[in-house]
Amino acid sequence: MDTEKFRKRTLKKGLFSEEVWFNMGTAKNSSSRLRLIHFAEDDCQYGKHTFPVTPGRYWVFLLVPQAKRRLIIHGSGSKQLLPTDLYVEKPLTKTASGVRKEEILENNTSMPVKRYYFAVERNVYIEQMFHLDELEIVHLP
Repeated sequence: MDTEKFRKRTLKKGLFSEEVWFNMGTAKNSSSRLRLIHFAEDDCQYGKHTFPVTPGRYWVFLLVPQAKRRLIIHGSGSKQLLPTDLYVEKPLTKTASGVRKEEILENNTSMPVKRYYFAVERNVYIEQMFHLDELEIVHLP
């Protein structure tokens, strides 16, 4: 299967963002494309950092490969995330519950820790193919 990639990059106030379209296979319709809406990386200095987890219209993926972190789910306790865990935020739906989540990252080193964040546009074909509705935490090899 051939994969074509189309890329657009912008730099705005120190925040790098990129839009990428993947055309998987020979089909030219939008059902075969995966579109990256936003990409960012944060430098987390020494100490404790709290990030709100607020899923919106897109699939959002969060990865901190150098540090352990916790996911706090209000009313449900917390989950420990390892450096190899990619956390998946699901898009909001009309039936989504109002459970608030936070990601707590503690950097105990003198070097900054990178936190990667990227958002993917909703695509029914891709969601069904990769069973995205069943994902929450993905353990990377």
